[in-house]
Amino acid sequence: SNKGGKALCYSKNMPSVTSEEPLSSPKMDSFEVDGTLDFDPANDLPKYQKSKAFPPDQLEIWDKHRPKHINDNLIIESEKVRLYEITCMKQALIEVQNRGALPSLACQSIKAWFGAHYEWVNTRYHLTRDLFIPRMEKRFHFPKDVIQANESCHEILQQIASMVNKIKKDDSIDDLQRMWSLYETAALRWTALQQAKTVILYHAFFSPKEVSNIHK
Repeated sequence: SNKGGKALCYSKNMPSVTSEEPLSSPKMDSFEVDGTLDFDPANDLPKYQKSKAFPPDQLEIWDKHRPKHINDNLIIESEKVRLYEITCMKQALIEVQNRGALPSLACQSIKAWFGAHYEWVNTRYHLTRDLFIPRMEKRFHFPKDVIQANESCHEILQQIASMVNKIKKDDSIDDLQRMWSLYETAALRWTALQQAKTVILYHAFFSPKEVSNIHK
């Protein structure tokens, strides 16, 4: 598992990447996803409100006490870790492919590394689907496009898990690389929607104190 928020690309099981350029996580302010990020809190928040008992009136409190709360929060930080790991494995797969036939050690390393990645990402998916979203929907209508992005990303992850489980010595990893690129695109979309919609809605309908208690 990924305890302490450390990127798993430092795992001893990770296929080595020999690159002069340092790895870097994607910038959180650079997402552009097919127009789905158009979200104006002033006009759109009331559309998501479920009850007059819980108005979307908490953003000013967040802005006052934590000006960077949209980018600096547990939701986005967790996604940064996943995106960083995706970048690590993407570069590792390129390196492995350039070496020719897949050696047994590289095969074992891919399986071990992906197993660790899958474990925490899959756990996070179920926490989001089964606990976080239902909790949010007690106060507001959770965006359908965000839910769909989460499901799409997980479906691709499941397909990759099946491919990795079957991979063996001397196999081509072309299909795995293509699927990994799809996974990267899906994860970027999911993260972009998390930042553009989920966090804003979460912080509009829940106070900082309530959010702190939820994360406990």
